[in-house]
Amino acid sequence: MLKVACFLLLILLVNPVADAQEVLVDIGKAKELAGNRKHLEAIKVLAPCLKQPVRVRSKELEECLFQGGSILKDAFSSKNIDLNINLLGEYQKLNLHVTIYLNSPIIMHNKFFSFLAWLFPKSKYMDIAEYDVIGWAYDDLDRILQVASSIEKYMLKYPEGRRIDEASLSLARIYDNLWEDLRAPLYNPNAFKWIKVDGGDVLEIPEGFRESYFYSDNLKQDMKNAEVYREKALDLYKKLFSSQNIGFKSAALERYKELQHREPSHTFYIIND
Repeated sequence: MLKVACFLLLILLVNPVADAQEVLVDIGKAKELAGNRKHLEAIKVLAPCLKQPVRVRSKELEECLFQGGSILKDAFSSKNIDLNINLLGEYQKLNLHVTIYLNSPIIMHNKFFSFLAWLFPKSKYMDIAEYDVIGWAYDDLDRILQVASSIEKYMLKYPEGRRIDEASLSLARIYDNLWEDLRAPLYNPNAFKWIKVDGGDVLEIPEGFRESYFYSDNLKQDMKNAEVYREKALDLYKKLFSSQNIGFKSAALERYKELQHREPSHTFYIIND
């Protein structure tokens, strides 16, 4: 019975019933408000469309989902975490599908791009939606490497995509962070050792070095991996030298010079301290 109910729900979502009424909103007004940094007002204009229980496929819905995702991403782009938390409370009052990762370079990830990619697989916005759907990860090395692999695949699929520079910088920062986190034994390999304690083995970290989430029981391999990650990061930063986005270009130029000289950035995007 449960399988039948789920199947019927899927039919309703993909092929809405004939008498389902599409909710129309003033997308032009929402874009104008967003252009004036009035994100909350813009989302309120789109909210009736974004909250439709039964989604009717149309160009209007496609545009609504794209604008909703874009507005929310821009709204939460501030580095002021308190401001983002306050904003989140306002958006949650609208009962929208919003999840916030406050310490990530991809500050905000929401369900609107996911709906867009699912309902409109041939959308003209797919190069944008697919990147935002990837999401982000902290602390878990397997998940971080999965995100890195997804970004690499995205870059191969959309080499001229509108998120290509953002993807390049995010991927560079992942590899840069992994190098910085795993590099410590390179400087004093004899100081790092595994010791037996009750409940298992623990890596003893010498004074002056930060504890890592990512050391394995094979420090020699960790050191090799660190150098691989450093080279990947350098290549990605270098590709951004020709970016038309001044922000991405300047960030890449500055960090490339530091990383060439093996200087740590002390800014972590994949560790949620």
